[in-house]
Amino acid sequence: AEEEDSVTCLSFLLDFLKDQQTNQVLFYSDICVLIDILLREMDQDLENDKNILYWAVLVVHSILKLPEFSQKPYRVTDIRSLLERFGTTNLANKRTGLAAGNTLLDCFSVLSNT
Repeated sequence: AEEEDSVTCLSFLLDFLKDQQTNQVLFYSDICVLIDILLREMDQDLENDKNILYWAVLVVHSILKLPEFSQKPYRVTDIRSLLERFGTTNLANKRTGLAAGNTLLDCFSVLSNT
């Protein structure tokens, strides 16, 4: 039940971030707090829950695409490090492997331009 709640929350957050109208209500400080929380939670879950991590990577990807992040990047080194750990530990399962890999590649591409 806890995993399902986490995935539901991350799914909602992903929808919120991807929508042009709703993501405009975020301030830069909100984005920084989201990054702090995601980094902390992903680091704790890195070896435990593949499904939650997959959703968290999707949320990080959406944050990286926000104009506010590209204008003033935040904790880029920490994000890159955690995404590298995620990728190298092969946590993506067969169902999400390709999608996770493509999302990670795009995250690294965005981060390399910051």
